Amino acid sequence: MEDHLWIGGYPELWANKNLDINDFFESYIRTYDERDLKQIVEVKNLTDFRRFIKVLAVRTGQLLNYRDISNDVGVSEFTIKKWVHALEVSGLIVILTPFYLNIGKRLVKSPKIYFSDHGLACYLLGITNLKTWNSHAQKGNLWENFVLMELIKNNALTPGEDIFFYRDQNGVEKGSLFDA
Repeated sequence: MEDHLWIGGYPELWANKNLDINDFFESYIRTYDERDLKQIVEVKNLTDFRRFIKVLAVRTGQLLNYRDISNDVGVSEFTIKKWVHALEVSGLIVILTPFYLNIGKRLVKSPKIYFSDHGLACYLLGITNLKTWNSHAQKGNLWENFVLMELIKNNALTPGEDIFFYRDQNGVEKGSLFDA
């Protein structure tokens, strides 16, 4: 179980124990950049895009703030929105929306961002073993990412249910909610 926290869930990593995790994820990202991404959105500068993905990894489990990400990456907010959309439709990230019953009484408008595979997020953060996992500042958010992805996988078996997060007016998070 401990290895699963930082390796993630890509079957190839578990089927081939001799596979170098860093090589796997670097190849995965390169293939995504060169092949998959081009089918969804035009990226003029792959260096900026790589920086963007790493910035998202740092923000795993946090509110999605396009302006802050734009400032960190050095590209327009419009570009960040296009890139987030591309990652979401390709299944690389999951956007979790806040729960609210009445639109006029929303407590938090911004969604939260998660990686579909927490192993990829760990790789982008430089977590490549249990020691770095245990000491990393993002450990709590990555643990949240892991648990949420397990909930989403299990929820896929129950059609008609959605998962949300809830945060009160004081910023206290109440966890994930299911709505049937």
